[in-house]
Amino acid sequence: MGLRGEEPLADPLVAIGRVNLNTRKCCIDVKLKTYEARLYNNWVRLLLDSGEPNVTGFSDAWADTRYVEVRADSIEQAARLLARDYPSEAGFVVIGIEELPEPDKPRLKAVT
Repeated sequence: MGLRGEEPLADPLVAIGRVNLNTRKCCIDVKLKTYEARLYNNWVRLLLDSGEPNVTGFSDAWADTRYVEVRADSIEQAARLLARDYPSEAGFVVIGIEELPEPDKPRLKAVT
């Protein structure tokens, strides 16, 4: 019974059939893939190459290529997530994206 004598509310995830009562784990099996992107910030790179101070607010390290992992359903979704998090309007350039293999599968590569 609840505080006022009424029946307690059911667990919302159990009520919609998304949780296994025995394990309390989600029943929906979403297999996201892991992608690795190579990117840098062109504004930072141009400023440092010209000897100007970096006034972008981004670290000088962004002049060099960085590797960023993203989990997504597809390479297209990975590209969208990267564009959201590292927008070209802020100077970010994605050099390429490749799917990281599962431990027992070969590596696939796609360059954008």
